[in-house]
Amino acid sequence: MKINTIISQSINNANYTVRNTAQKNHTNPQTNQVQNFNLNSLNKNYNQLSFKGVDKAVLDMVKQIPLKDRLGTLLGLMDYNDIIIVGKKLEKAKKGLLQSVGEIEQPIKRLYFIPDENINGYVGFTRNETWEHEAINLNDFELGLVSNNKSYVLEPHQSFYITDGDFLLVQGKTLDINLNPKADLRKFINIYSKSKNFKNEVNTSIEQINRKTFSQIAQDTETKAHKVTFKDVGGQDELIDEMKKSIIYPLKYPEAYSN
Repeated sequence: MKINTIISQSINNANYTVRNTAQKNHTNPQTNQVQNFNLNSLNKNYNQLSFKGVDKAVLDMVKQIPLKDRLGTLLGLMDYNDIIIVGKKLEKAKKGLLQSVGEIEQPIKRLYFIPDENINGYVGFTRNETWEHEAINLNDFELGLVSNNKSYVLEPHQSFYITDGDFLLVQGKTLDINLNPKADLRKFINIYSKSKNFKNEVNTSIEQINRKTFSQIAQDTETKAHKVTFKDVGGQDELIDEMKKSIIYPLKYPEAYSN
């Protein structure tokens, strides 16, 4: 989301800056239809996102990997239609997703959930149309963001740009944004995160919406074209004369205008 204005204020005896963000246009009923479909699918299938079959010792070992590295690996691999959720329980994140749906412009085809007991809230991450990362505040309370040594207050259920080296303040806990993790954790993604693929369902919905859109295109009525001559253009003798001399004649008689 683009930042329009920056307003300073004092909160909790600390100097912060509120990012007032531009309102996005989410009145397109077809876009909302896809968004609602995504959330309904999540509502029905969140309980399928589990670590069933993963050895407890492995999970305990994964928990020792810093959250910034686990998150950073997924941020680097995520696509435009992906969303990453960080928090304690995905079930409790659903409410925040529903309230924040206006900040999600693209249909979500794949969801990742990174559980972490140390984060006292929920944060979502997406990519925007310019491939930049955005964080979504999924909470009913404000988050802090520190970027380039400046502190900001982030309103509930709003999205905002994030860059490498930023960090979020979630109820006193720090969530670092590290887009270049030192450890290569790609082969362990299915161990430290839960995922759900909505691609087939979403593609079907998009196809239905596109069919509806295309069916509304009016049929062009074919009319027989007639040849337009200079006689049909009245009251513009000077313009016609200039057009003949500068365009028509040089094209028809190039040898006469070669010099």
